[in-house]
Amino acid sequence: MAANPTSRAETMFKVATLLAIVFVIVRAVQSYPSIQDVFYSADNDDMMRLLSVRDWLNGQSWFDMTQYRVLPPEGIPMHWSRFVDLGIGGIISLFHLFMPMNQAENLTLVVWPSMLLVAMVLLTGCGTRKILGPNAASVAILSTMVWLPLFNRHFAPGHIDHHNVQILITTILAYALIWPVRPLRAGLIGGAAAACSLVVGLEMLVLIVLAGAMLTIRASFYRPGAGRKLIGFCSSLLVVSILGFLGQTAPSQWFVPYCDAMATPVLSLIMISAAACMIPIAAARWLPSPWARLAATAAIVLGSQWLFWSLIQPCLAGPYGALPLEVQNLIRNNISEAQGAVAVFLLRPFQFYAEVAPQIVAVLFAISLWLLRFRKASGAESEAVVQIIALVFVGVVGMFYQVRMLVLTAAGFPFLVGYVINCLIQGWQQNPSPRRAVLIGVSAAVILMPADIYWNGRAIWRMVTGLDADGAQVNKMLDDRCRTKAVMQELDQLPKARILTRLNFGAPLISLTHHYALTAPYHRSADAFWNGEFAFYTEANMEKALAKTGANYVVLCRDASYGTYEAVPKALLAGKTVAGLRQIDFPGKDFAVFEVIANPTAASQ
Repeated sequence: MAANPTSRAETMFKVATLLAIVFVIVRAVQSYPSIQDVFYSADNDDMMRLLSVRDWLNGQSWFDMTQYRVLPPEGIPMHWSRFVDLGIGGIISLFHLFMPMNQAENLTLVVWPSMLLVAMVLLTGCGTRKILGPNAASVAILSTMVWLPLFNRHFAPGHIDHHNVQILITTILAYALIWPVRPLRAGLIGGAAAACSLVVGLEMLVLIVLAGAMLTIRASFYRPGAGRKLIGFCSSLLVVSILGFLGQTAPSQWFVPYCDAMATPVLSLIMISAAACMIPIAAARWLPSPWARLAATAAIVLGSQWLFWSLIQPCLAGPYGALPLEVQNLIRNNISEAQGAVAVFLLRPFQFYAEVAPQIVAVLFAISLWLLRFRKASGAESEAVVQIIALVFVGVVGMFYQVRMLVLTAAGFPFLVGYVINCLIQGWQQNPSPRRAVLIGVSAAVILMPADIYWNGRAIWRMVTGLDADGAQVNKMLDDRCRTKAVMQELDQLPKARILTRLNFGAPLISLTHHYALTAPYHRSADAFWNGEFAFYTEANMEKALAKTGANYVVLCRDASYGTYEAVPKALLAGKTVAGLRQIDFPGKDFAVFEVIANPTAASQ
C-alpha cells in the first residue's frame, strides 16, 4: 500500500526539525575548542556585550550601562538593554557553579546563540507548518539553516549581541500576527513580543509599526478575530513596554528623552498607538463604517503627535542626529553595515548575492505566486502570506538605505522561502515543464544555496585574481591580522596605560588586556568615534587627540591597510617623526608602539 502523502510530509518535517537541531548541537561542540580565537577576532558588539555582563556580575549597578574602561574616568554610555545581560549572565553563573569562570564564559559563548537558534528552528518550523503545511515548513527550516545572516552570523557560536534575541522575538511577533486561532491570546503574545523587542533595542520599530497598522486595518474591516487580536496586541504592548522601561531604567533617567532606547519618546508613541487602535474599536457602534474607524485612528494619531511633538520631533533625525556631521558621514560611508544595498552591490558583489539578493528574489517570487494563487488558496493562508510579504518587503526597502536593516526581513524570510519553494514544486508536480523546472532551479540557487555559491565563488575569485571579493589584497584586510587573541595579548606587556588605537581596536583592547581604550564605535560618544578615525588623518588632529584624551601610547597594526586620509599611520610606520610621539622597542612584531612624550598623563585613574 502506498504511503499517505500527508503522513510522508509530516515525517519529513519531523526529520528536518531533528536534523537541524542535531546540526546546531554538532556545530556547537565542534566550535567550542576554538571559540576564543573566533570571538576575539570577530565583532566588537559581541566583545562589548561580554564586558557588560562581566561588569554587572562583578557588581556594577543593574541600571548603569556605562563602559568605564573606554575614555576613563567618565567612560562611554551604552544604549543597550540589561535584560540581555541577565540571560547571558545567568547561564555563565550557572556554569560557574561547576567550572572556572573562564570556561563558563567560553561555554556560554557557544550555548547562548545555539540555544536561540534551536528556538528559532522550532518556532519557524511549527509556525510555518500551522499556516502552510509540513512541506513548506521543512523548506523554511532548511532556509533558516543555510541563510548566511542567520546561521553564519547572528546565531553563530560567539555571537552574543542583541540582534539574535531581537530576531527571535520579532519572529514570535510575525507568527502571532498571522496565527489563525485564539486571536486574543495571539494578540497578547504578539504585543508582548513587540514590547520586548523595543526594550532590547529600537531596530525593529518600523516592523512593529507595520504589524500594528495591518492589525488595525484588518480589525476596521471586521476580519474574523482581528478586533480581539488588536486589543490583545495593543494592551500587552503598552503594559510590557512600561514594565520593561521601568525594569531597566534608573529613576533618575525616567524623563531623559533618549532616541536610541526605550525612553519617553518611544513610550509616547506606544501610548498614542494603543489609544489610536483601541478607541475606534470601542466606539464601533458610533463608527459603523470601516473608513470611519480608520479616519478616527488617523485623527487620534495626528492629534496625539501634536501633543507629544516636543518629545518626538528631536528623534526624527535618527539615533545619529546629535553627532557632529563629520562623524555622521563617517558612519554612513566607512561602516559597511551602514551602507545601502546599491553600495554593497558595487563594492562587495559577493556579499550582495549572499545576504541581500535572497530577500529580494523571495519577495518578488512570493508576490507573483500569491497573485497567481489568490483565488485558489484559502482565505487564512492568503491573508497570512500577504502580511508576511509586507513585513519582509519593509526590510528589503530598508536595506537600500542601510544594509544592516536586513534584520527586519529575518522574522518572515524563512516563511516566504517555504511558501515560494513549496508553490513551485506543487506547480511542477501538477504540470511538469522545463520552464517550471528552471524556476525551481533559479529560486533554489538564489534563495537556498547562496552560502555554498558564496564561499566557492570567493575562493575561485581569489585563485584567479589574487584579490579578495571586495578588491582588497588577500591578507591585507583592515586590522584583521592584529585582531586575534594571541596578538592582542602582546600589548599586555606594556604597563597599564591609556592607549589610542584605530576605531576597530577599542573593544578587543579592553577585552584582552588591562589597558584603557580611547576609541569605540558607539554613537553615544562622538569623542570615541573621532579618536579612532579622524585623529589619524593629520598631525594636528593627532596632537588634539593626545591632549584631549591623555593618551600614554599610540599603537598601530603593522599589517593593516590604511586609507587615503590616514597620513599619520603611514608616516609613523615609514619611520618619520610625528610631534609628541617616540617609537619604543616592543617585543611583539605585529604592533608598532609609540610613546606619548608630550603628554605624560598618569594611567592609573
